[in-house]
Amino acid sequence: MPKHGRSFRPLTYQATRWGKAVFCALAVISVGFSACRNDGPVQPSVVAEPLTVHITPRSSTLAAGATLPLSAQVLHWKHDSTVTWSIVQDPSNEDLDCGAITASGSNPTFSAPKIVSASVELVTIRARSNEDTTRYALCVVTVLPTIDTTSQAQIRLVITPSSATILTGKSLQLQAAVSGTQNTDVAWKLMAGPGTLSATGLYTAPMAVVGPHAFVAVEASSLADPTVKMQCSLTVEPPAAPCFQSIIQPMIVSNCGVSGCHNPVDRTAGIDFTTYDGLMVKVVPGDTAHSPLYFRVLHVLNPLRKDQIAQIGQWILGGAPNSTCGQGMSGCDTTNVHFSTYIKPEIANYCVGCHSGTHVYTSAGVDLSTFAGIQSVALSGQLSGAICHLPSHPQMPKYCAQLDSCTVSKIISWIDRGAPND
Repeated sequence: MPKHGRSFRPLTYQATRWGKAVFCALAVISVGFSACRNDGPVQPSVVAEPLTVHITPRSSTLAAGATLPLSAQVLHWKHDSTVTWSIVQDPSNEDLDCGAITASGSNPTFSAPKIVSASVELVTIRARSNEDTTRYALCVVTVLPTIDTTSQAQIRLVITPSSATILTGKSLQLQAAVSGTQNTDVAWKLMAGPGTLSATGLYTAPMAVVGPHAFVAVEASSLADPTVKMQCSLTVEPPAAPCFQSIIQPMIVSNCGVSGCHNPVDRTAGIDFTTYDGLMVKVVPGDTAHSPLYFRVLHVLNPLRKDQIAQIGQWILGGAPNSTCGQGMSGCDTTNVHFSTYIKPEIANYCVGCHSGTHVYTSAGVDLSTFAGIQSVALSGQLSGAICHLPSHPQMPKYCAQLDSCTVSKIISWIDRGAPND
């Protein structure tokens, strides 16, 4: 397959079962690439993304009386891109001075309280969307205590890091440096939030959090003087959610939308899992414990592998977004495509659920669970015709968006080399 240039070389495959000859072209063009010879380039589907609010910074550490510039951005808004700023006050301590936010709009300034006791103070700042008040972002500010300069001999304690973001299931070793005394030992305490904390300051995040993130407060106190304390703030969040259209949807459709199950024709139990809206009937974003879909794939007989179940859980914990993540042709390498490392995993993700086992007879008799079966449809032209959505061929993956141009090009480049078992 050529790497550069605007010309393409058509390939001809003889179709045995699915119809006429299939013509596919391989081309890498800087703009408007299409791997298939058809009426035009594959047009990406437009997906309505949910409104989200981003705040900068998400955490910071300030000295008492210092200031911090803030900024917020609202993505995917329809009518109003503005936010309302506020300080989340602890109802049990409403008299506590938490500082102030000056100005408004998307770039206000936070002024930390001028007087802070011996223990540090955690201040939570919220930027809430005016269009959808259920959408907001938080910034946690650690305000260091006021230094008493009149004391001749002071014990100082500093925690490193003073703030950090950690993924679910991961660990972070906190360090406490004590000066002004020969006894540098400290006592660690988990003040708020999920997870565990060892006697040596090793924090371990929980395997999952409710919502997009959780806030944790950890305190270290000097054993020489227990009144000398410091807290650090941690933000626990799940890894980025896997892409819905290229990972989650094909996986669900291939395994749950087969003939006789949750597809638009059969609608077993009144459920259609082939669309995002249909799937979300059984999903609670950010909460696997109350998502019927996750319970079913985790505890009920199902054909999914453990890594696939983990991806579904990760997608739900990440907010279950209706995301599309096609690579396109930018940086797409079609010169190093092998069956074992690329073709087989892609076929397993998109096709094997329907084209294997007892489902083969309802899937045109095509079995893609073995190399021989995959190579057969590759060399006959059936595979390229289906993924290119050419006339007289079934459009695959069934019920899903067409594969992105890079994926199509890689599969066809492997076919062009004779579909070897490499």
